[in-house]
Parts: sequence; C-alpha cells; structure tokens
Amino acid sequence: MTAVQTELMPKEATAELSIHEQKAAQCKERIETAHKGASVAFYDMSMGLLEAFENEYPKVWGYENFSDYVEKALDMKYRTAYYMVEIGKVVRDLAIDKDRVQRIGWTKLKEIAGVLRDQPTDANKYLTMAESMSTTQLQDALRSDVKMTESKDA
Repeated sequence: MTAVQTELMPKEATAELSIHEQKAAQCKERIETAHKGASVAFYDMSMGLLEAFENEYPKVWGYENFSDYVEKALDMKYRTAYYMVEIGKVVRDLAIDKDRVQRIGWTKLKEIAGVLRDQPTDANKYLTMAESMSTTQLQDALRSDVKMTESKDA
C-alpha cells in the first residue's frame, strides 16, 4: 500500500496496517502537526516582536531595551529577533496573508524580506518564488536577480 493510499484511508482502516506502518503514519502526523504549529508560532512571534520593538514594551516589562529583553527573557540573539521584526514589518506593510506567511516559512521569508521592503511592487513575484522553491533555489534565484539588476543599472 502506498503512502498516498494510507493517507486517504479512514482511521479505522489504518488498523489493518502493520505495526510499523501504523507507527510511521503516527510519526508523519506528529511531524506535520508540529510543522504547522511552528509556522503559526513563527508568525505570532514575528508580529509580537514587531509590536514590542515599535512600542518599546521591554522597558515597560523592566528591561533596559529590546535587545536586553530578547537576550535575557527569550534566550535569543538580537540579530535573530531583529530578522523577525523585519519580517513582521514587511508582512504588515504589504498586508501579506497569514496563511501565505505560514506556507513560506521563516527561512525563506528571511531571505526575501529585504527585497520585499525595497521592491514592494514586485512582492507577488518574490512571494511566489518563495512558495515554489527550496531555500537554496530561492537564494540562487535572488543572487541571479541581483546580478541582472546590477547589469541593467550599469
């Protein structure tokens, strides 16, 4: 039985699978549920960090500044937190749908955030690239795009 056939089967029918196949299906479901949860958490974290950064909430919370807060309370490097803030700004400013942000994910959004900020009129092009490419392919495409732009400018 193929993996696709297993996914389409009602839960009662999976009882006919071997123990190994049942465990594999459970593992797959656990991974995919966690992945969806991580995407939701990434979005919420980016938007929350943006709000905290812009409104200087860490001072209200008893921290010296935003950097102090993320490093002490979240055990996160300032640079990582600031990437998330930048992604949050782009998402807000371009009104990118939450589901789209979650499909693209943190790694690829980090790659395109600067381009989206600098070239908002081409946002759909870059978002579509991020949705359809692996991170490595996206990085290569962005480098290629920058070289083409620099050639045109020259």
